[in-house]
Amino acid sequence: MVMVNLSEGSTTPQTEQVVAQVEDYLLTEESATVDSTFATLGFGFGGSGQNTAMIFVKLKDFDDREDDELAASAVATRATTHFSGLRAGQVMFRQPLAIPGLGNTSGFSMELVDYGNTGRDALIAAAEEIEALANQDGRLQNVDVSGVESEGVLKLIIDQQKAESFGVSVSEVNSILSTIFAGSSVNDFDMNGSLRPVIVMADAVYRMQPEGIEGWYLCHRNHRQLRNERSQKRAEISEKSDCILGAAMKSGR
Repeated sequence: MVMVNLSEGSTTPQTEQVVAQVEDYLLTEESATVDSTFATLGFGFGGSGQNTAMIFVKLKDFDDREDDELAASAVATRATTHFSGLRAGQVMFRQPLAIPGLGNTSGFSMELVDYGNTGRDALIAAAEEIEALANQDGRLQNVDVSGVESEGVLKLIIDQQKAESFGVSVSEVNSILSTIFAGSSVNDFDMNGSLRPVIVMADAVYRMQPEGIEGWYLCHRNHRQLRNERSQKRAEISEKSDCILGAAMKSGR
């Protein structure tokens, strides 16, 4: 199996490019050993996110790779060397345990504890030093540190009173935010006999930066009724005068 872990903040398209590189290498350079690959984005044993992916590699039958150079361990060693200089992040080729149920990968794990209370930066520096020394030891491979990277977080503060004054409930604000960033299923369609969902979601360009939230508007519950009661002149006023989202929110990291 292959674990892809790019730097924090990497997007899904960037992860897809790395996954495509790995699959292309395995299916061309290691075609004598590799039969097929299957990739999943956003999932990994070390966590989930746009910057993570897993690639499950199916090897050819043992009878077709009797040579030691075609063994799974040999493929993992060559592939690890090939992608060791990848600047986008880490690509780790690991063999599953011989006995299912005893962990996710072979080898051993250890924990580094800051008993001296020296702080997070010192703990990370020590962990990275151990990782560097371990990777220089020929007896070890694919040594990596997990659980130390800072994760970017977008914090949205909703001014509930201001939102209610515009005729917008907090649940409506949460609903549109969920649709913008995570998507909402609105229907189903048939594709070659298989039922597929129709998902509405903001285009990536409009949800990549915190400032993008200021460009979204939510019409209040009385919008239609108010427009019907207006004169033709007032009806020509921009619909944004009856919409609220960015005005009731503040964004910060």
